[in-house]
Amino acid sequence: MYEDDSFLTLTIAERIGLVCVTLVLSIALIWLFWVTIKKVKPWMRPLLALVFLYVFIWLSPQIYYLYYLQIFDFLDWQNVIHPPFNPLTIISLLTFTESGKLADHGKGVLGWILILIAFCQPKLARH
Repeated sequence: MYEDDSFLTLTIAERIGLVCVTLVLSIALIWLFWVTIKKVKPWMRPLLALVFLYVFIWLSPQIYYLYYLQIFDFLDWQNVIHPPFNPLTIISLLTFTESGKLADHGKGVLGWILILIAFCQPKLARH
């Protein structure tokens, strides 16, 4: 399924590094979302999950680019954050129809994790 994915062009060490960057970013996003929704009305939490996902997808490429600067000598410093994308792209990511790329499927999974937390957070907070 991911035979042509750019992730597979990296060495094992570079892949591990990219996975670590992704885990740190994802855990930070989930933690920030968790802390934020404690102060938000329950009906707003799923919408806020989509906002968090949108902002993450919009701004995180710059952090990934910083990682790529470390592993590729031929890259120059540049801003890779572009104007905000079409919000309807979130639907494609959540339905896993945006593309066959591993990164897009990961974004979809992250989105579903945020939505799940949005619905479950009040129950989890009581324990």
